[in-house]
Amino acid sequence: MLGWVHRLRGTRERAEDEVQLTELQRREEEEDALYDDHESARASGSHAEDAPLDGHGMDRGGNTNDFVSDNALAGTDWQLKMGGLCFATLSLRHFVPLFVVYSFFKGPVATGPFLFRSTFGLMCGLLLLKIRSGGFKYCSSLRAVCLCLCIVFDLVFAIVMMNFTVMVMDALLRETSPSREVNIYWQGTYYFFSFVSVLDVLLAPLPAIFLLRALHTSRYSYWQPKRDEGFRRLLNAFLVRPSLLPDRHSVSALRLLTPICLLFFIVAAVISLMVGAVFLGVFGSWIPGQRCDTTTMGDANCYVLDGACDMIDPSECLFPFPSSFFMRPDSESSTGWKVRIPIESSLPLNSGGRVTLDLDAWNVLDGFSILAPMLFRLGDGKIDVDRKSLRPDNKVSERPEDSIPFSVNLAESHTLLIDVETARPVPHFVELDFALKEEGFGYVLILQPAAPLRYSAHYVVAVRRLRNVKDGQLIQPSTTFTALRDGSGDPQRQAVFEDTVFGTLARVGWQRQELQIAWDFRTGSWEGSEGRARHMVLDSLEQMRSSFFIPKFEVQDVVAEQCDAVISRGRQVWGRMKIPSYTSQPGPGHDLFTIFKGGVPIRSGDVDVQFASLIPCSVLKRKKSEFILNYGHGILGTRAEAVQQRWLEGLANRTNSILFAVDFAGMSKFDLPIVFKILLSDLSAFKVVPAQLMQSFVNGACGIWYLRNLLRTNAAFKSAGSETISSSTPAYFYGVSMGGVLGAGYTLSSPYLTRSVLSVPGTPLALLLMRSLDFKSYLKILKIQVLRPTHLRLALSLMQQLWDPGESSGWLSHNESFAGKRFLIQAAEGDAQVSIIGADILARALGAVRFPSPHHKYGISEIAPAEDGYLTGGSARALFTEFYFDGVKPQPQLNLPAAEETDPHELPRRDGRGLRQVAAFLETGRFLQTCSADGCVGPFQPMSAL
Repeated sequence: MLGWVHRLRGTRERAEDEVQLTELQRREEEEDALYDDHESARASGSHAEDAPLDGHGMDRGGNTNDFVSDNALAGTDWQLKMGGLCFATLSLRHFVPLFVVYSFFKGPVATGPFLFRSTFGLMCGLLLLKIRSGGFKYCSSLRAVCLCLCIVFDLVFAIVMMNFTVMVMDALLRETSPSREVNIYWQGTYYFFSFVSVLDVLLAPLPAIFLLRALHTSRYSYWQPKRDEGFRRLLNAFLVRPSLLPDRHSVSALRLLTPICLLFFIVAAVISLMVGAVFLGVFGSWIPGQRCDTTTMGDANCYVLDGACDMIDPSECLFPFPSSFFMRPDSESSTGWKVRIPIESSLPLNSGGRVTLDLDAWNVLDGFSILAPMLFRLGDGKIDVDRKSLRPDNKVSERPEDSIPFSVNLAESHTLLIDVETARPVPHFVELDFALKEEGFGYVLILQPAAPLRYSAHYVVAVRRLRNVKDGQLIQPSTTFTALRDGSGDPQRQAVFEDTVFGTLARVGWQRQELQIAWDFRTGSWEGSEGRARHMVLDSLEQMRSSFFIPKFEVQDVVAEQCDAVISRGRQVWGRMKIPSYTSQPGPGHDLFTIFKGGVPIRSGDVDVQFASLIPCSVLKRKKSEFILNYGHGILGTRAEAVQQRWLEGLANRTNSILFAVDFAGMSKFDLPIVFKILLSDLSAFKVVPAQLMQSFVNGACGIWYLRNLLRTNAAFKSAGSETISSSTPAYFYGVSMGGVLGAGYTLSSPYLTRSVLSVPGTPLALLLMRSLDFKSYLKILKIQVLRPTHLRLALSLMQQLWDPGESSGWLSHNESFAGKRFLIQAAEGDAQVSIIGADILARALGAVRFPSPHHKYGISEIAPAEDGYLTGGSARALFTEFYFDGVKPQPQLNLPAAEETDPHELPRRDGRGLRQVAAFLETGRFLQTCSADGCVGPFQPMSAL
């Protein structure tokens, strides 16, 4: 075979092979002789005169050289070099979790800790290899000290990282139940990173073996292991002998692994530079559709892709937004239209490359949100609008909603939002975006509807008479809009504007020559938005009742009650239940399962849903509950809030009700890794949040079904053998903060919930976020991915388009969902977490009334209570109660959070007046006035008044 190869390769190559073979044989003979000499020297207890090197790598002549021959690298220096190589090689272990984190976050930013450690380890190991060897003691000493410091630092860092990782995972991924088990859908992640952390600590000190050997050889220069037969010989050959007197294989390993480590170091360094570039915004400094060399637009550096941008507002490709410019006819959709935003118009994402927002989730919509704000600038986009000119009376509103009455005055209003079909103006307010001001541009104008729009409707937005803040002159429209206004625009679009935009405005008496900007847009259908969630809830209950579904539940923990004269703590019941799943896979981070994009969700399997319940002492003593109170937790909270809050247990005792809660999938603490991923590096994945929220609506409705039909027979829900719940026990809802934001939609989607208390709620999401202190830290993360403030504002509006099915605003225009439902809304002026402006919009959407108050609210009627304190008449389906606590600073005029130091967010639910009103509403279904004739003003009243 070898001869055939030689003939094939030729005479020259054969000669080279023979030379190499001869050299290898010679080296093997030298190695064996050298090993025998040293073994003899060790046996006789004296130095071998002809030993080539001593423990410091010196030959008989006192000369030093790393590679005099393959056997020249011996003793202390060899040990330290091998220690450096081992340190560098072990640093490659960090690439395993690095790639896992990179694949999860779809970007390099989150890989920072692993990237730092791998880069540090490779750099230190390579430097240890490069330190000069020699007879000077300081060379070996320097290498030894450096190796020691590297090992200590790496070990300490590994221990700290292990503790931190376990602590974070315990906080995020462990259940809040007494057993504290790991969430079933995060077990793989938990155990993988636990294993990696422990392995990291175990591997960190391994290079110390070479450090100890180096110290030993520096003291005993010619110590050699005994040549044994069998396994010991093999062990010596691979572990001991190569480290002292290396053979050609050991040196080859050093020569091979060193460039490999160098290669990985270069890779790690490049990724490090990439992460740094992401933080500095290098990769996000362009605008698709408006290709620019910098983050600002300049005529010399930018050009517009034909058809990608709406040039009636040249300041931003997607402005004005929303707009029919980004829609196309579609005969198969419910509205006859589909959203079509070109990829060139998308937002640039700063994710380690020129990446844009994936618009697939938006381009299946059949219209825009019914409560999202309209965003635009005037002129060339660089002019700041005078706030006084937003109102016809030339005054600055103390609160944005103070201008709502002017918005429906067709003769005087400076802004108009009008229904094309009915020609009726829609109440709204306009504000400047002070929260996200961009250098070099004017403030973005935000036109916010004061109540939800109609589904499948057509609207026109128009603006006139706004002035420049610098000189007070009227702002001139953009060149493109001027051409359309004057009848000389693009022929195809000119026809649309003449028929729809200018025609509608002419019907209400607006002169087109006054217009500074105008456009139209269409809202989505009920079937394409909230109707999908409604279908999921009804279909899941039908599935539960069918013979093909086998209900299954498990009570996992029961904390016994303490119902004595001193302590009153009810019984806690923790468990899980099997519920139909409509996501592609059960658990966090998955989208709805559909046959085609945007289609009706269908059941994909089952999901295990955790629940928590509290049976108060009053129910255990009476052996019967009056109703089930389904609790909705706060932002990124858990069901544990239902059983761990004393004020809530006091309410349950007062009303003889059983508390029951499931996690809001998509907005619970178990979704925090997904939320962090969305904000940091993958905004396109936001679609999974409303998808998970719709699944949580299913979980809640099915949970009440379980409670009424199966759980009630379990011993954990019995008192002295008697069932505390019957199949006809009514079910109500109490949502706080995020639970209040989601509560109206959650209640309207469920066939079981008939009364709903919404504490400190609000809508829509796009309005609430920038006015919330809770969002400040998340905004800092989002700014890493979305660089320009204008794009941040657009991102919030785009998120609202998908959010509608998951929160209240999306359900409030569908009156059929209101049948038999009643709501009590409680909010506080100056709330720094959920702005009361959002509560006002929610109250108007629900058709709420209020008791007389000196603080007027547009669109919310006032009705005086009867002599018994209850609201007269039974027609009102919602009551809005605001609290004005002493010392609380009011909501600011700008779109910023209220003062943190006087934040009353926690007070309405704990105030005695508020709790009495809640208890009366839940017990009777009627609205009780528990405050004075001047409203709920004054100091906080403790809950003991309940």
